[in-house]
Amino acid sequence: MREILSKTHLDGTTIKYFMSENARVITSEVSYTKNYKSLHEEIEAENETLPKTKRRYMTEDGKIVGYLTAKKLGIIS
Repeated sequence: MREILSKTHLDGTTIKYFMSENARVITSEVSYTKNYKSLHEEIEAENETLPKTKRRYMTEDGKIVGYLTAKKLGIIS
């Protein structure tokens, strides 16, 4: 495997792309910083201090919705 490309984003994540010797398989390796939080973790941290009607929720599709939509979709009870 040889490295063909390496990208570092502003938030500190690094993605390295590798190609196999026969050039048929490309794999990637992602590394995160120690203080990295996923979008889901960030939303949970914000929701702790907000009232129920102001909170944001994430659907299974990855969309962020408000309280009423989350209640209609059955995300919350």
